[in-house]
Amino acid sequence: MFPFFRNIVVNKLDYSVLLKCRSLISKLRSFWLRPQFSKMGNHTIFEKTGYLKGLKYISIGDNVHFDSMIFLTAWDRFAGETFSPRISIGDNCSFGAFNHITSINKIIIGDGCLVGKFVTISD
Repeated sequence: MFPFFRNIVVNKLDYSVLLKCRSLISKLRSFWLRPQFSKMGNHTIFEKTGYLKGLKYISIGDNVHFDSMIFLTAWDRFAGETFSPRISIGDNCSFGAFNHITSINKIIIGDGCLVGKFVTISD
């Protein structure tokens, strides 16, 4: 009976180690796959992104929600020309599905903005 009990203890121990490793792998994966915006606030949610470009030029505030298929693009080069784009989104904003926000200069969206579906914002 003792060897049987020993196997159960080892299996439970292995299982707890496996769960800790799985949690660590999940955190590392979310860090590596997380888009690297110039600033991204707390509690920002992306449902399902469509296309992201020029993330180092995009800053996002706290509590911002993007519905599915959002396109955020900041173009620093186009047709042989160089630009200094900037997209700034304030706190507590919500964007509907299939929104497209694109910039080669500057777009500033303030706090508390609610944007419906299929909206394009461009400069």
